[in-house]
Amino acid sequence: MWLKHEGIYDAIRGHVEHNNFDWNEELDNFYVAEGLHAALVKVKPNLFSTLASCVETLNNLYPYVQDVSSDDMLKAIRQALTHDGKFPLTVVVLDEVQQYIGEDSQRSIDVQEAVEACCKNIGGKMLFIGTGQTAVTGTSNLKKLEGRFTIRVELSDADVDAVIRQVILAKKPEAKAPVEQVMQTNLGEISRHLAGTTIGHRPDDIQFFSQDYPISSSTAPFLEKHPARTRPDRHRQPVAQPIVHDPQGYPDQCGRAYWQRGAGRLSLL
Repeated sequence: MWLKHEGIYDAIRGHVEHNNFDWNEELDNFYVAEGLHAALVKVKPNLFSTLASCVETLNNLYPYVQDVSSDDMLKAIRQALTHDGKFPLTVVVLDEVQQYIGEDSQRSIDVQEAVEACCKNIGGKMLFIGTGQTAVTGTSNLKKLEGRFTIRVELSDADVDAVIRQVILAKKPEAKAPVEQVMQTNLGEISRHLAGTTIGHRPDDIQFFSQDYPISSSTAPFLEKHPARTRPDRHRQPVAQPIVHDPQGYPDQCGRAYWQRGAGRLSLL
């Protein structure tokens, strides 16, 4: 942001890349970035007279810190988003905020303070949206955020199904017809799968065949009733592997599916 404010961003980056240095690597390690230091000395000789003075100036301007104050956060937000002297309407989405907070009460306080600082100093031009699998009143740590997230929208099972079908399992229009044809061709086998059980095929499922693929009609209710196992790399959320029947090899195109019905989650692996 400082380079752009000074109007030298393009010149500095061009000099760095011309000398065969990786721009992103130089920024990530700017304390010891020889290519960036050389470019600054060349483009801003009055400020950076030598390589040694360049390193010293950067260390003074941007000291290493382990925490960012609210004032520094607000300053950085304004510098990054303000255009022509005006701060734009901005939406900040905190996805899976309850997983980030977990059992750590300090994280709950950190989120609360960050949102409070932005709302107090930036006002109505910044909107925060927090998403999660638990209501804001569901745990003691989330309940601390109740005063900052006053509008609550809780999804029903029908809403979750709609999101899964329209977003996660969405397919290109030209792909729907082949999937529908495969399902109809193998309807006999599908209808016999787990027949006579409470999770067997139902005639009402036919209309959702192409939308739900690669999830079979018996898989979703099975996983809803019997989450199979817990995977530590999935934040301890229960997931299970469905059975997908397709004699024409479509699983090779879509991958194995792991479904978490209660939380409305699907991961294609």
